[in-house]
Amino acid sequence: MSNNQKQVSGSASDDIDLLLLLERSLWFFRKYRLVFIPAIILGIALAITGYLLIPKTYSSRLVAHAVAITNQ
Repeated sequence: MSNNQKQVSGSASDDIDLLLLLERSLWFFRKYRLVFIPAIILGIALAITGYLLIPKTYSSRLVAHAVAITNQ
């Protein structure tokens, strides 16, 4: 029973080591940079292509009722 209590109290730290988090984040991005860079380039290329393919014409309508015009 005392072994379980020691393990729980030893791993129940609420502190966050920001330097360790930053180090692991940088390691992750360096490890997977060959995936991130093409994905970013592909996303930008698709966004530009989609923007250029969307038609530039817009349609609008105006619905006017006599009640709105005369304000009775």
